[in-house]
Amino acid sequence: MHIPPALKHRKFFLLWLGLLISIAGTQMQIWALFWHIRDLTDQPIAVSGIGLARILPVIIFSLIGGVLADSANRRKIIFITQSIAALLALALGLFTQFGHITLWHIYVITGLNAIAIAFDGPARQALVPNLVPAKDLPNAFSMTSIAFQTGSVVGPALSGIVIAAWGQQAVYYINAASFLAVIIALAGIGDVP
Repeated sequence: MHIPPALKHRKFFLLWLGLLISIAGTQMQIWALFWHIRDLTDQPIAVSGIGLARILPVIIFSLIGGVLADSANRRKIIFITQSIAALLALALGLFTQFGHITLWHIYVITGLNAIAIAFDGPARQALVPNLVPAKDLPNAFSMTSIAFQTGSVVGPALSGIVIAAWGQQAVYYINAASFLAVIIALAGIGDVP
């Protein structure tokens, strides 16, 4: 069996595996939010609010996130953003479980999560070259793309199964737990030069 060269580097493998799990959880949540909005309102336009809540913060904060990723500790940035995203997913789960969720909760939490993503993405991309040698860098970026694609397929499928089996809030709790995979990976990576 051929192991991709980038995955032979322990630090990158840990980050990649954590991201694969986290991305699947995030995709579960995104698709669950669409379903949740449909449960909360019969207005189709309400679904568009999720897209707006996701794209505006990314447009506004990505440049700042890129500058920060170039000048600060990337590992620490990812640790903070993943922790924030976990807490936001937990909040969605709690609001849902106790029947206090509204469309505005969903929009605000989605927007805050998008801000975290605007800082997380550049830091993650900038961290990868510090985890693998230059010759394995193209493969590392390919493997990262595969993790995103896999999570984008697995997440929505799992979302429906989880909602049917355990309810809407379970998706949010599972997503909150999925961020722990990256946090644990970052702890396992240790200091990165």
